[in-house]
Formats: sequence, C-alpha cells, structure tokens
Amino acid sequence: MNSYDQAPKGDAYTTRLLRVFTDQGVEGVGTLDYAAPDAAMIEALRALIGADPLALYQVEARRIVGAAARFQALLARYPFPDSALFDLIGRLLGSPLLAVVGTLGAGPRRGLRRPFDLAWRFLAETQKANLFWIEEIFPQDPALYARLREKMRKAGMRTLIADGEDMRSVEDSVPT
Repeated sequence: MNSYDQAPKGDAYTTRLLRVFTDQGVEGVGTLDYAAPDAAMIEALRALIGADPLALYQVEARRIVGAAARFQALLARYPFPDSALFDLIGRLLGSPLLAVVGTLGAGPRRGLRRPFDLAWRFLAETQKANLFWIEEIFPQDPALYARLREKMRKAGMRTLIADGEDMRSVEDSVPT
C-alpha cells in the first residue's frame, strides 16, 4: 500500500518481524511466516532460548552451511526464524549477512541454495497471499529473472517483478 492509498490493493497480509537477542544485547531481525505463530510453534521455539546462536547451525569458514544436528528437526519444522538468526550470527561474526549465507545461501534443510532457489521458495510459500509485486529478489541477472518468470508462469503466478534500476540500456535487460 502506498502512502496516498486509502485501502490496500489486491490481497492484504501481515508481515511479522522477529527480533532475537543474546544475553549480551546483540540483536538479529528477520521476518516470520505470514501466518500468525501458533502455540505449538512458540512452545517448540522455546528450545532456542539460552542456546548459543553459533551452535544452532554448522558454521565453516564464517559461513553457515546447514543446521546443527541437535537443532535440525526443529529448524526444518519451523524455518521462519532463519532470517533473524542468520542476521544475529552475522552480527556476532562481524560479517554482513550476505557473507554469512553467501551468494549460494545456506539452508538448514537442503544444504546450499542459490539465490534463484531462495527466491522460488519465497514465492512458493507466499503464493496464497497473491503478491502483487516483488522487487530485487536477487542480484540483477536477466537470465535468472527470465527463468524465474517462466517457472512462475507454469505455477500460475501473476506476481510482477520490479528490477533493473542499475541497468543503463535495453541490452542490459536481455538474458544472455
């Protein structure tokens, strides 16, 4: 919804932010699922309270490569804290989030994933929300966007994609 709108366009949804803290006051922030957390989820995630954030995931060379065995089932069942926990770990390591998850992105359920796979997961998980548009879901790559658009078309998604602010000519937007 834009500031000049009186009501949302299309379907509306609520995005919930999750803030996680260490006992030293370091904070990580991320988004949760679009559905409200239920009592079972809240109870299950209590297992994370007091845990060393760096022990939740396998970290190799300052990069997350998967979930730690102890937390693998929990993080597979409730993956939504990932973004806040990744942010927290990046802050603890003194590294930007992109360096922590890398251009191949780490996932506790499927190992390493590329930006395309992360984008597709996001779109698949939000398909029922009937998103009107997404913007810069991964670094500008016309070939990846063309591939994503085709996969979206086959899945019946009509979400628009906005990207290309840094492109200087029409040729820059042509897949190679």
